[in-house]
Amino acid sequence: MPTLFDTIHASIARHADRVPAAVAMEAPGRRPLTFARLRDHILSTVAALRHEGIGRGDCVAIVHPHGPEMATACLAVGAGAAVAPLNPEYRRAEFEFHLASLAPKVLIVAAGRESPARDVARALSIRVLEASPVDGAEAGIFRLSGADGPAAAAADLAQPDDLALVLHTSGTTSLPKKVPLTQRNLIASVRNLVASLGLSPEDRCLHVLPMYHIGGLIDVLAAPLAVGGCVICTPGFSVPAFYGGLDASRPTWSQAVPTMLQEILSYADDHRDIVQRHALRFMRSVSAPLPAPLLAAFEQRFRVPVVEIYGMTETAGVITSNPFPHGVRKPGSVGVAAGPEVAVVDEAGRARAPMCAGEVVVRGDNVMRGYANGSAGGGAEFFGPWFRTGDKGYLDGDGHLFLTGRLKEIINRGGEKVSPREVDDALLAHPAIAEAATFAVPHPTLGEEVAAVVVPKAGATVAKGELIEHLGARLAYFKVPRILHIVPSIPRTAGGKLQRHRLAATFGLSGETGAAARPAYAAPGTPVERALVALWERALGAGLIGVDDDFFDLGGDSLKAASFVNQLERDWGETVYVTAVFDAPTVARFDRYLRRHYPKLVARMLGREASADAGARHRVGADDVAGFARSIALTLRPGRMRDGPKNPPAVFILSPPRSGSTLLRAMLGGSSALFAPPELYLLSFDTLADRHAWFAGSQRFQLEGNTRAVMQLRNQGVDQAGALIRDLEAQRLPVRDYYRLMQGWLGERRLVDKTPYYAARIETLERAEAYFDGPLYVHLLRHPHGMIRSLDEAKLDQLWYPRLVGVEEAARTPCPWPREAFAEMLWIVLHRNILAFLERVPQERKFRIKFEDLVTAPAPATVELCRFLGVPFEPAMLDPQRDRRERMTDGIHPESRMIGDMKFHQHRTIDAAVADRWKREVRADFLSDEAWALAATLGYDRAAAESAERTVLEI
Repeated sequence: MPTLFDTIHASIARHADRVPAAVAMEAPGRRPLTFARLRDHILSTVAALRHEGIGRGDCVAIVHPHGPEMATACLAVGAGAAVAPLNPEYRRAEFEFHLASLAPKVLIVAAGRESPARDVARALSIRVLEASPVDGAEAGIFRLSGADGPAAAAADLAQPDDLALVLHTSGTTSLPKKVPLTQRNLIASVRNLVASLGLSPEDRCLHVLPMYHIGGLIDVLAAPLAVGGCVICTPGFSVPAFYGGLDASRPTWSQAVPTMLQEILSYADDHRDIVQRHALRFMRSVSAPLPAPLLAAFEQRFRVPVVEIYGMTETAGVITSNPFPHGVRKPGSVGVAAGPEVAVVDEAGRARAPMCAGEVVVRGDNVMRGYANGSAGGGAEFFGPWFRTGDKGYLDGDGHLFLTGRLKEIINRGGEKVSPREVDDALLAHPAIAEAATFAVPHPTLGEEVAAVVVPKAGATVAKGELIEHLGARLAYFKVPRILHIVPSIPRTAGGKLQRHRLAATFGLSGETGAAARPAYAAPGTPVERALVALWERALGAGLIGVDDDFFDLGGDSLKAASFVNQLERDWGETVYVTAVFDAPTVARFDRYLRRHYPKLVARMLGREASADAGARHRVGADDVAGFARSIALTLRPGRMRDGPKNPPAVFILSPPRSGSTLLRAMLGGSSALFAPPELYLLSFDTLADRHAWFAGSQRFQLEGNTRAVMQLRNQGVDQAGALIRDLEAQRLPVRDYYRLMQGWLGERRLVDKTPYYAARIETLERAEAYFDGPLYVHLLRHPHGMIRSLDEAKLDQLWYPRLVGVEEAARTPCPWPREAFAEMLWIVLHRNILAFLERVPQERKFRIKFEDLVTAPAPATVELCRFLGVPFEPAMLDPQRDRRERMTDGIHPESRMIGDMKFHQHRTIDAAVADRWKREVRADFLSDEAWALAATLGYDRAAAESAERTVLEI
């Protein structure tokens, strides 16, 4: 075995001195990185960290996508400090936990890449540095940029007993545990791995594993480099990345989890030429049990041995490995001790005889000393010097280890570890859930799948899709249960304890499974259904989807639903709201949904010409408008309002939708004297509980604006803000009192409430006068043709109809009006309500502004509006796209959008052209006399529309 030094960076430096031009790292489309250049980059990065005041043992967190820069960042930081790589796909709440637990001095992120980790770090007063690839430089060479830190610390490199790496591993009944590993632990694991595989400088490793796991850092990065071999860094695992790397880079080995091996094998026929000429001498299987049939099939197809191993984060990697290249490899066994000592013991820590099952324990230089947030060696995780793995198994007479189960409850989903308690907590955060229990069920390829059962609170109802959406916003995708049952009770012991390991059998899920019970397969029968099935299969990663299968039962969540509708838009050029997946969660129902709401899209999918628009439109009459107004539900309770003191003044923007209210809100958000959040949806309800109950199902997204406001006001993450709101909802806090609470958080700033829904009922508008002392009102106008065209383009009736009549009523009775008629009546009714209400408001407290003036002459319009509001004009108000976080034009999650105009961020500046765009698109004046009579009172001339029509016809 080649000589290894006592730290990984020392081994790299040795090769740099002896063979400086040898290639250490390659990446697709990048210049190769030599050992000499890698050594120099490590030294320069350590010097930069020293300049930031980072010394040996200080923690530095890294959030960076997979690739050569992530690899060199981990190596370089680990050479001078303790590196803590984190999954870049974590949600904000997960970053809040991990960064608070790690308390790093610095967070390194990829330049130009948005991540909630940035905001979390700033909230925790953690400095953020950016890693920028150097143009034209070798793979992995980056430049650190950020604010200068305190005076530089000592410039020496890390020593063997220094803390080198900090990772989190999931606990059984508590929060994830922090695993500290020293330089000595890591180099010991490298030695063990090199010896077990017989690695040499001639070996080339294809790296496809995530670098926030121990295997991605030690097995396929540090170990190959420590012996002078080459690492081929891909952008992460995918079938194209694997086969492309296999062919172009000629690796001699690679490492994967069983699910990856299964996927690689599934596409072998498509890459038979590459399979025939590959240069592999072995594959390594890690992280989860390798099914014997998969082992045999892979070895037969690729003509190389698959070496299955067993390791843990707490042991810095490998514990046992199947013998290679010589020795007996036993299917079903994870091999023999590969460096550390391995034993099987009983409950008291006494050694068990061969073939007798017990708990697997291990000791050696690679084993951590103890959890950072728990006891040191000798605590509950140790039997004397032996680390307790929590896994059950036995050793045969030849020393081969066979694993039979776990004492722990952690779910191992294809190598990703999931803490049931974490999923339980996320389920219990839903206001309708009283009890929850998460557990593992067998899966033929993943090893285990995540399942859960929940018990609703008395009198509460909740849909499975709603729970999946709730979890998808809080947990990484692999933690979201693919099997979810709503049950009347969860069995427990006489002492009240939950026995998770029995739940799979209790609920009939103990056989091999991976999905909830599915209806009988029904093949797609139309071109539209076949196209939808293909899109679902791509979004869900599933095959043989029938038209009656439920999207969420197949493992779908909000992000996968977004992926589906985004792909639908890319393939067919039509924007469909993600809420449609929740309203129509099967292919058959989604087909019907499209036929109703998107007939032109369906025509394109069928390869037909869309039906020509003959120009015949529903002409809105007085009876139509009256019927429309009567259909709008009253969400306030009848009777006298509760007496109480009035709240401080607030500002209300009153308008129909698609009138520019999001733009106006973002402009007002540029004032340091105002607080202008997304739609709050408060004034229409007596209590916060009433508000929550009204916005059910696909309308649940409307609750996010208030959550975003609380996040900003209290500088909290989404989970903290959501928990606070749920607590206030449980208290049935009156909306009047909640407004006062919010205004107390505001300090001297004045609240701007922009919620077009308020104007749907005049009773709602009257609450503003009852709740507030001298509130101000901004009546925002837009030409009816402009508003109707915009609402029609956005197909906003799909969201507004259930909002007006209620989700249950909308499900029973679909919208009876064509979209343009719906938009026209909405414009009429809301403006009539606003005008009738404002008649009783003193002139000095109301202000009228036209959208057309706001976009064509924004400076004078804004100055005049500021004068009315009594706040100074600030130039930043004319740049509404700036400061997305401060102006709350982002969503509550990185993947979500703000509540309001979905196309707001498509405009870089205030766009004057949108004021009259309708004149180029409206071919005929179809407005009713009712609409024109109202438009005239608002200052809009019918002649302009007729002139626009003539101009278009002349062209």
